[in-house]
Amino acid sequence: EKITRKMNRVALLLVSQHLGDEASAICGALIKRPQRTLKEIQEDTKLLLPQLRNCLLVLVQHNLVNGTVDSASRGKECRYSFDATKAIQRIRFPKFVAHVRALLGEKAEKVFEAVVDHGRVTFSQLRASCPQLSDDSLKETADQLLREKYIIRVIASPNRSTAAEMPVQPAPSKQSSSTKKRKADDTDGQKGASSKLRRGDGDSSRAGLVNEEPASEESVAYESVTIPGSVWCVNAIAFEWDFRALAIAQLMADRYGQATASLMKVLLKAVRNRALQPSSSHGNRAYAASVDTLISLHKLSAQEGQETHVAMTWEALSEALSALSQDSFHSVQKIHDGGPDGVLYRPQVAELITHLQRQLVEHMIEKRFTLKGRRLFRLLMDRPMLESKTVWDLAMLPKKDANETLCSMLRARLVCLQEVPRSADHNAQRTFFLWHVDWSAVLKQVADEVLGGMEQLLLRRVDKVRECEEYVGVGGEVADLSPAQLAHYHMLQNQVERLEQAVMRLDETVLIMTS
Repeated sequence: EKITRKMNRVALLLVSQHLGDEASAICGALIKRPQRTLKEIQEDTKLLLPQLRNCLLVLVQHNLVNGTVDSASRGKECRYSFDATKAIQRIRFPKFVAHVRALLGEKAEKVFEAVVDHGRVTFSQLRASCPQLSDDSLKETADQLLREKYIIRVIASPNRSTAAEMPVQPAPSKQSSSTKKRKADDTDGQKGASSKLRRGDGDSSRAGLVNEEPASEESVAYESVTIPGSVWCVNAIAFEWDFRALAIAQLMADRYGQATASLMKVLLKAVRNRALQPSSSHGNRAYAASVDTLISLHKLSAQEGQETHVAMTWEALSEALSALSQDSFHSVQKIHDGGPDGVLYRPQVAELITHLQRQLVEHMIEKRFTLKGRRLFRLLMDRPMLESKTVWDLAMLPKKDANETLCSMLRARLVCLQEVPRSADHNAQRTFFLWHVDWSAVLKQVADEVLGGMEQLLLRRVDKVRECEEYVGVGGEVADLSPAQLAHYHMLQNQVERLEQAVMRLDETVLIMTS
């Protein structure tokens, strides 16, 4: 996925909101010049070395900055780079928490909030953050999050020193990314790490600033959070898979009905664990499941109280999946060479995501260019490389209206015009001009526009939050406000909440458009 300028700007706004202006300055310097050493970052940011080290430690702790050590280089210097996608994922953390609460309950929500607040966490830190849970209950709940792949183990890089493996508590952030009401507290681990940073040498790998990599699926299949020395972090990929699965189910419900949507949910859930593996040697079968697997999964879901709207018999499932595999929508692929499992069914996730993306783009085009623009765009998507006269005829639009709409969409970079000359002098009378759609460029264009809107909303939110703080005053209390002032203060807070909700809705579009 290519990182755009607007994506970087949104990422910096989120880092500033969650971790402070100093952390945002470091990330901005790493965007301009990635793969920088500690001394080079200090020259770019003009921060004091202890402050810079502590900020980098917090950024690495929250998986926003990656530190790598080239063992072949002279001096084995650690070089840092910023991951903008991880920063944008932080805006989804409240959704992650709500998703865990809906699926696994309040205890899982508390444990997951602790993981979110720490960035990377050990079992002892989970115990300190969840004192209301017993050790057995905490272990059971955290292991359940691990089995559902909502948290993942972090494995140290081979080039890290042993001093770097000590987990540390991050410094207090400006705003908790999970509930936005709790702030992380300093612990003895952080103080010890900070003192080591102040006494440390120029080699930042000894300061614990080298990044760690997530463990593979095979290595965490039978693990527990109580493994000594293990560190855990949020696995955003699992949540994004679940959110896309919900969007796909809604797409199937709109097209086929609720019964088919329930069947697609079960099929996506059956292939979820294998699909979330970093790599697989099963080929197409990695994303496929048999009818027997779906029936077993349905029985397990029924025991958990989850309802389905489809008859879960072998004959009904086989008939419904076979019909979907033969449908022109191509939502399911039937694999006859399924090995010992017999016939397997594979959800065509990429094709379904493309359908969702196309729906969003067409809806946006209809809002901007009316139904004429949507009709022309759909025509060029299905039948590319058409001359203008052919476009007028197939779209059944007047020449003037079609040309005006096509030119407007061309200026918006939603359609393309390709020149095919029949002579070397490129004479217009001997040249074909063909209309078509560059789908990848359209996706990038729409995603950039959505990110631009998100950036403006975030900036407005910052202004409203500052206005709320200034309205109360430094050291003032809300209880001291008069009734009229209190009403105005609540109005400002409501505006902040509406801006946050608008940003979350735009992020849903970004999640689909960047899939």
